Amino acid sequence: MRAPLVASWSSLALGLAGCAGGPTGRLERAYFFDLRRIVEMRQRTDWVSDRAEIESGASVTLRSACQTPLAARRRLSTWLDATISGQGGSAEAVWRASGESLSVAQDVLTLERVRMLHHYAEEHQGECPFWLRENPRFVGVHGDHRRFVLLLESEGSAALVFHGRSVAFGAEASARVIPAVGVSDSVTLGTGIEIGGIGAFGAGGADRALSASVSGAVPVLLRFQNATRLFDVELAATGRFFGQESSVQPGVRLSFGYGFTTLRVSDLMPFALLSFGYEYQPADGTLPASHTLRLGTRVGADWAP
Repeated sequence: MRAPLVASWSSLALGLAGCAGGPTGRLERAYFFDLRRIVEMRQRTDWVSDRAEIESGASVTLRSACQTPLAARRRLSTWLDATISGQGGSAEAVWRASGESLSVAQDVLTLERVRMLHHYAEEHQGECPFWLRENPRFVGVHGDHRRFVLLLESEGSAALVFHGRSVAFGAEASARVIPAVGVSDSVTLGTGIEIGGIGAFGAGGADRALSASVSGAVPVLLRFQNATRLFDVELAATGRFFGQESSVQPGVRLSFGYGFTTLRVSDLMPFALLSFGYEYQPADGTLPASHTLRLGTRVGADWAP
């Protein structure tokens, strides 16, 4: 059962990484992904008026446009025109041809809105502040590519703990710091430390006993980002400290997360994910083997110092 589940999550990760298509040039690609993230953020709150949405996003758009060299911006214009034309023309034309299905036209509609933002920025280049100049090494604002970042996260989850034939329901909370590097415009890799605790009702020596332990982990995280969507795959070496036993029980955890990120404000880019994990701890001395299933939420911020 676990093999198909892992395969499904892996397919989703590859899909997120693979569908992050865009221009091939480094500079225009970085600029395009910034514009696309801005559009997706605004589409979440129901984009209705093009003029209102474009003007409302003017400042954050210029933050990226002002740093993108002119030649790269021109190449992006050419790419957007060709891509929209290749997908059937305008979003309205695709919508009508599909029997008025907005979901079919959504990709073209997003590209058209990216192009609107781009045209607005071109018309307002004179509004760029003096400290935001064209940068031939521009890597984008709202991603991790070619950046060292710190992922600051907290997590709360419900847990099912299996000890032999006994089952306990519990809850866990943790905090962690993960130094990471953006290895591409869609992949971030990092490792760090995690500290937390878990309490399980019924997992002790009696059916109604409450057991608590301090937990720690060294996670290795692979994060896929497609515009504002995130998908995490993580493998961690774990350990639980049981005070009554005065010992640490080692283990291993595999977990997945899916969620969304916002835009980067100053150096911080907040995010939130739904997470699912499985942890195994082999028997160790007087401590029996345990299997733990977790389902929870993880919130945090991507800090680019």
